[in-house]
Amino acid sequence: MLRGAVSDDILDTYQTEREPHVRAVTEKGIEMGHLQTLRDPERAAERDRALLARRAESAAPEPMRFPDLAEGLFTRGADTGRGQLSVQGVVEDGARRDRLDEIVGGGFHLIVDETRVAALEGDRLLDDLTRAGVRVVVLGEWAAAHQTATVVRDVDGTYRAWFAELGCSAVVIRPDFNVYGTADGADAVAGLAVELLDTICGDRSPAETGADG
Repeated sequence: MLRGAVSDDILDTYQTEREPHVRAVTEKGIEMGHLQTLRDPERAAERDRALLARRAESAAPEPMRFPDLAEGLFTRGADTGRGQLSVQGVVEDGARRDRLDEIVGGGFHLIVDETRVAALEGDRLLDDLTRAGVRVVVLGEWAAAHQTATVVRDVDGTYRAWFAELGCSAVVIRPDFNVYGTADGADAVAGLAVELLDTICGDRSPAETGADG
């Protein structure tokens, strides 16, 4: 918005996205607080038995899962994973090993499997994404170095497993680490890139906005 690439109307999505999320987290906190401060001895004992039984059934505690964001700055389609928090895995780029955002920096990330990166090479999509400040990350081998994308090795298989769970070959992650959208298949991957460019650049091409990240 500060670059003039989008209208300030985009700020209106903040309330749409965050109000339901904040309400859900607040209500869950109140619910947990009530559970932890039961004053009735019988209900407290029943709670303790239930919690101990659950702990005995599983060696690991249940993960804390925050609600997904529903409406706002996302793809128009009902993409799998849309609005979820992304994973954050360890990658290598041939020179360093670290968390993904430490290797490639912040901003929008388009992470794509190496088998689908060719879908971004038509119509100057890779160049347009780079000029728009989108960091394109290819999950592959360093030997397949690319001029306008960062090629990384998925050290622990974090992203491979996540892609398999989502059934996708590309994912766009917003600067706040929520998933903008996902895609599978060459046409869908190219379409996701085009929609992202339309979202952050509007009717103007990245070259016209003067965007540099």
